[in-house]
Amino acid sequence: MAPHASDGKVHDDKQHDYNECELAATVDKNSADAIPREFVVQYVVGAYMAVLTWWLDGGTKLPPQRIDAMFRRLATEGIMPSYS
Repeated sequence: MAPHASDGKVHDDKQHDYNECELAATVDKNSADAIPREFVVQYVVGAYMAVLTWWLDGGTKLPPQRIDAMFRRLATEGIMPSYS
């Protein structure tokens, strides 16, 4: 059964995702390395949609919990730690 917004799970997940995007976008805004918040949001949402589409199209038989865990790991740690 899918979680309902009223049980707090959906809200907690969305808040967690929002906080991760916020953290990723909180570089010194005056720094040459600053990444605009909208860029971070587009990056994460684009990656999420690509993975979701791949999974739904049968790219893997992994359960949704595993897909979620892998996506969150890559979204928070990046790609390099996974392949180092």
